[in-house]
Amino acid sequence: MTTAKNVLENVSDDVFQNLIKKFLKSLDPVLLKAVRRGSSNTTFTDEQLSSSLSSSIHDVAQNSELLGNLHYIIDDAFGDIIDKEIERSLLSNTSMRKQKQQLNKSKLEHEGASAISQTISDSRDFAAFRNDIVKRLQSILVDLVENFDEEFPGASSTSSTALGIASDTLLIDNNVIAGTSIALSDIGENHPSGTHGYGGGSSAYNVSYESDSDNSYVNGSIGRHKSLMFFDDNHLRTVADNLSPSKSEKVRLRALNDVLNYAPNEVISIGSWKILCPHLMFALGDTNLDIAMACLTLHSRLLAAANMSVVCETLTNLVEHLIRWFSSSNIDELQPTATSIDTSDPIIEIQFKQIRLILDFLQETTKYWMRYSENHVEHIINETIRLLALGIIPPEANRGRILPLHFIALLDPEANWFRTWMHATYSRVYVLRALTNNKSFLINAYQSVLNYASTHSQPLNSGADGHDNTMHPSGARKRSNTTGSLDGNARTTVAPSSGPSMAPSFLSSLITSPSIPPAAQTAPPTTLPGSLLHYTRTELSNVHFVHSVALFEYVICSKQARETLFPLIINNDKRVNAKEILRIFVQIMFAAGSGKAASNLCCQLLNRVCLESETCGPLMCSDDLFDVLCRPIRQFLSTKKSFNDYLRSNQNVLAENSLINLANLFAAMASNDIGYQFLIRTSATPNSNSPALLIVSYVKRVLSQYTNNRSGFMTPDLSLPTSHSAIPTRLLSEFIYVCRLIYSRTAGLLTIKRTNLHKALADAYKIEIETADTPSLYVSPSAESVEQMNKSTMSWKETLLDNLLLFGSTPKGMHLLTQTGYLSECVIYIDERLRTSGQVGKLENYGYGYLLSEMGNTPSVILRLYESGFIEYLIDQLWNELEYVSNDLTTVFPRRFPSEPISRHALKPLLSLCSVVCSFPAAYELLSIDDDEPMTPHFNDEYPKPCTLSQLLKRISFVNDDNAVRKLLSYEHTHTTGLRLLTLMQSDLDVQLLLEIKYNYIEKLREAQGEIEHGDNIIIDQLSLARNHVLVNAELIGGIQEKNVPPWTLNENDLTELRSLPLFAGSMPLPSVYIGKVMYGSLSNTKTEENELHRFIRSSRPDRLDDRWLVKCRHLFMTALRQSTHETVPLSLMADLLDAVVDIHDKLHMEVVFNPSRDSSSSSSVTVQKDALMKLSSTSVLTPLQELGVTKVLSYGARIGLVQDQSISQQNLSRLLKALKTHLKQKSVISSSNTSSGSRLSGTTSANSSFSNLLSASALGDIGGNRSNYTCSSDAYPGFDWFSATIFLLMGCDDIRSWRWLRTFSLLLPSGFLWHARLFNTPFICNEMNINGLHPVYTGIGHCVELIVEQEMPPTFAAFRMSGLAVSHVIVHWTKQCFWSILDWPELVTYICVCILYGIDYQVYFCVALLRHLKDDIVYQHSSRNLLPFLKCHQIQGFSMRNVIEYMVSLEKKYRATIMSELKEVLCSNSNVSNTTTKQTNV
Repeated sequence: MTTAKNVLENVSDDVFQNLIKKFLKSLDPVLLKAVRRGSSNTTFTDEQLSSSLSSSIHDVAQNSELLGNLHYIIDDAFGDIIDKEIERSLLSNTSMRKQKQQLNKSKLEHEGASAISQTISDSRDFAAFRNDIVKRLQSILVDLVENFDEEFPGASSTSSTALGIASDTLLIDNNVIAGTSIALSDIGENHPSGTHGYGGGSSAYNVSYESDSDNSYVNGSIGRHKSLMFFDDNHLRTVADNLSPSKSEKVRLRALNDVLNYAPNEVISIGSWKILCPHLMFALGDTNLDIAMACLTLHSRLLAAANMSVVCETLTNLVEHLIRWFSSSNIDELQPTATSIDTSDPIIEIQFKQIRLILDFLQETTKYWMRYSENHVEHIINETIRLLALGIIPPEANRGRILPLHFIALLDPEANWFRTWMHATYSRVYVLRALTNNKSFLINAYQSVLNYASTHSQPLNSGADGHDNTMHPSGARKRSNTTGSLDGNARTTVAPSSGPSMAPSFLSSLITSPSIPPAAQTAPPTTLPGSLLHYTRTELSNVHFVHSVALFEYVICSKQARETLFPLIINNDKRVNAKEILRIFVQIMFAAGSGKAASNLCCQLLNRVCLESETCGPLMCSDDLFDVLCRPIRQFLSTKKSFNDYLRSNQNVLAENSLINLANLFAAMASNDIGYQFLIRTSATPNSNSPALLIVSYVKRVLSQYTNNRSGFMTPDLSLPTSHSAIPTRLLSEFIYVCRLIYSRTAGLLTIKRTNLHKALADAYKIEIETADTPSLYVSPSAESVEQMNKSTMSWKETLLDNLLLFGSTPKGMHLLTQTGYLSECVIYIDERLRTSGQVGKLENYGYGYLLSEMGNTPSVILRLYESGFIEYLIDQLWNELEYVSNDLTTVFPRRFPSEPISRHALKPLLSLCSVVCSFPAAYELLSIDDDEPMTPHFNDEYPKPCTLSQLLKRISFVNDDNAVRKLLSYEHTHTTGLRLLTLMQSDLDVQLLLEIKYNYIEKLREAQGEIEHGDNIIIDQLSLARNHVLVNAELIGGIQEKNVPPWTLNENDLTELRSLPLFAGSMPLPSVYIGKVMYGSLSNTKTEENELHRFIRSSRPDRLDDRWLVKCRHLFMTALRQSTHETVPLSLMADLLDAVVDIHDKLHMEVVFNPSRDSSSSSSVTVQKDALMKLSSTSVLTPLQELGVTKVLSYGARIGLVQDQSISQQNLSRLLKALKTHLKQKSVISSSNTSSGSRLSGTTSANSSFSNLLSASALGDIGGNRSNYTCSSDAYPGFDWFSATIFLLMGCDDIRSWRWLRTFSLLLPSGFLWHARLFNTPFICNEMNINGLHPVYTGIGHCVELIVEQEMPPTFAAFRMSGLAVSHVIVHWTKQCFWSILDWPELVTYICVCILYGIDYQVYFCVALLRHLKDDIVYQHSSRNLLPFLKCHQIQGFSMRNVIEYMVSLEKKYRATIMSELKEVLCSNSNVSNTTTKQTNV
């Protein structure tokens, strides 16, 4: 066994010397402070210095490292002895264990521990150990004093003398260290074995009545944790008796000092607590501040105890004292007659400290809820609510007694304690249970809010100094903006003696007067002495109002709290629910007399209610409450006054700041789905508008007054100051932002589109362009301070442009934006915002990338983006991630090599670029740019950096020789990224044809792929797999069963797929494994059983086709679709079905909207049709792109059994496309309108220097010159006509039959959306759409699909927006190529038949059904940042019309009226078009 001597010998003198040196150095500040207390000429004696150190040295020694190490040494030396003594005591004292149930358990434990402690301390080993350690410490101290200069270099002579005296006083005798009454025998207090089983203690037992230090109890509770062994219960009873109020103050003070030396759990666990408790309660309110502070310090320590019984008893003691104090009739400061409260009064100050101790405890104890039993938690909450529910606030303002609520409101105006309690579900249950049993707390809060509303509803008064004085009582002062901190820790200390930390005065925080320019400011009123410590009754009521608002915010926003606590019963008869309270807050927000801060406070609560769907729906979305909110708007719309006159009329008490808060509330409502639907809902009253239309009408009227004023049409009111005669644009901007949140979503835009808000904004923007001095966002002095106004960096012109831009967030809004004539300015603005990574708005949940994707289907937008340099910026961003390394870093830091095929750093710029350039209009515009433009130098002139899309493709995608490889720094990674870009671009079949004609990229990739062959072996790496993937997709067209797509990367879970899908290289033919083994048409071996639809179609006669036939055909077709067989409708009958349906529509003039003049060519004679076909085809030629498209189509048709003779079919298809090209070209719009429009746009911006260069370049540059432009193409349609090719294959490759059907079909409404080439540059759509290249599929079908997806599948729509990909972008991509390479041939043909047979709105439902089929994949791919490649490059698997037809029918019943009206509006907006009545039968 290790003896104590051996343990001590293992500790070297150097260790002791270092510990003592650290301890003496820690005393240096204390010694110097003691020396500085006397005169510099006075010499301190040893006794004087020793006496001055006695009160401070204990705290330093207690926290020293020396004492801590002595603890460990004693623990090692006597730990085994202590354990043996405990075991022997337990075994021998059997009588004690038998009496354990009858006697006090804690008393037995303490008596046993005291006996063990006494036995060890009296032992010979401990005495020898104590003598040895004291001798060693003495010798070390003597050596340090003698060699002071060497041991403490740089110390002053005063420090030397002081330390020498301290070293003498450190060792008074062999038993005591540092003069702190800490015996060496008491250092082993924390030994775990010695206290286990007996409770132990952490406070000192050493009690000395000889200590007469009055400051020993005010230095915090930490200094009282003296080392001890155990205490004597009899002595504690003596201490309790000495705390009796009958004792002298000196005796009571010493008794409190003694209690502080006990462990917290021991103070309460003994039988004397019942005696001690009332004495402590009396001491808390003692007029002697020393006694009160000492008692408060004791309660602070007790509240920090780990024993919850101690905590509960202590809290009860505090609460009971405060209840007695606040209920006392002897305290004049709390009586109803008191006019104010003085916090500098020592009695008031000590009560503030006690309440702050409770608040700090409430904040801290929530961290440990789960450690304690339910009874303890419930006890704490009930005791707190008992204190807070004390008293009643009368209905009369500034009457009644001052309550604990007022004190708590001053210390915690934002009710952080309540927020902390309501945050966790565990504690919220007990809080709500306590409030249910005692609702006086909430009733007082309600009464306080009601009193404030009733006393501050008068009009706003402004004093001579320009300040708001309605809240200032006579003689009231403005206070400094100082605030109290609630960061005090109840477990360590109490509030400092300098006074409680108060909340800022209500006059400085709640009623902050609006700042005025320095020249207009007057001297502030003289403050009264001590004004920072006086609070009037009005101020107390106001700060409690703030506290009450915070309370109701946490209660109202919790569904559980609303259901539990409401309604409140007032005076046993009045029932108050949450809506009634919100109505009061609305009243306060609108009342000018309430002040700006109170209005903002209520707006903050209402704003949170509006932002959360759970509260917005049941509370705010009700007609009665919304009528209260809209009352100011309705009042203004009903009057003929100007906006400024209305704001400042005598009858109106509405403040401008309140209107700004109202706009913020509307914006919060519009930002969540429930509030948004409430705003755009159709009004139940026939003569009233929806809330959205009401807000837009309000904005338009104010905006019209602003534009008239700026244009000089309105004479300003010269009786008002200049600043007041101008309409506050900040207020106008906030309401326009509400409208923006409405029209930036599809349903909201359809609600307000007829208000022409976009034209009103465009008119205002035009005036700002023509006016040189555009104002900043102006706010009148009553609404915002000068400092806040200076923070508004966005000018009014930029605000208008920003709101115009957000029309482009929907396809229909994009159409409206083109009507304003400021599309170019918006494109330049979005370029600037994207470069600076600006935020769209404070409540939008998408970025400018989504807007760019939405607008990327517009050729004019792409052209403006290129001219502004944004396309080059995107290319540069991608290039920097792939290839760029600074010249000075290339030799120092190696370039990172990604572990994945495309690094995450390069993926984001790649997707950003692809979302812009992958559509056919964008690629057509960008690839038509002259390739001879110089590239940006990089490294050296030999390897320039690409700046156009064509140059980028050549550098990173079409890499087929060693020279191209050497130009790349990271060849494999860069080329893989380039192949991914190529894959995304060629997913659009028109772009694929364009790339093949322009670059012959398939041959180049075949050459590069040939290098993987080495004899009979093929090298498989990432590049070979990626090229293989690109080549298979480029050479094959088909759906999931018609084409097998090889893997893209090596990162596959199952590598056996690489062996089953071989690579092909060089001149090798396409492996048959990639070709699906499916056959349709006459070559198909599958036979379908004849059903009623077969017999009905075959038995139909042309002369008997009428609407009854059409109704029956729809019924039979639907029945056939709903059957469970694979192919219920044979493809051979589809052509006959389409022939009959189109003939009926033409015969009965159903959905005939294009109405051309009839001629001989409309005859059904085959000869006539053939002659017309030959005549029209002879006047046109196909472009190389279209000729390549013919080859692709016939190759696909031959593979699936639809084409038998490829050469004849090629002639027929080419003849058909030429005739259609001539036929459609005759309806084209004169392309010169584009140039004149460009000149008009340039003229409107002549005054705007920032836009002039770009717009002049756009207008003067001949778009029809060397640069081929999508909208000015000389051909009817620059792309390939996939719809006509589909009909040609369906009609058995019969060009005459196809021509007749297509010519008749071109008269019908569905042709404008199914047939993409039909309405290219035609007069049947408005000029703005023709000029900017907007297709009806985008503005009509795309908008309607987004409308339904947003309402029916919110998670799917959110995934699109957060991915920066527009739904319309994908819809245009799918429908333009008739779902080729997306679906299999049978589903593709069924899609066309359904859209023609049941109505074009089924095209919308079909697209929605496809997205619904993919909804899980869409959410997953969004999380993987792969949504754009997934939707554009992947075939749709597992989709069948028979599985979704029921869903499509349900959508028809819900949305047909809206969809059909929108689609007809897109096509029939031009006056040259005859809108024939449409007969449509619902399914």
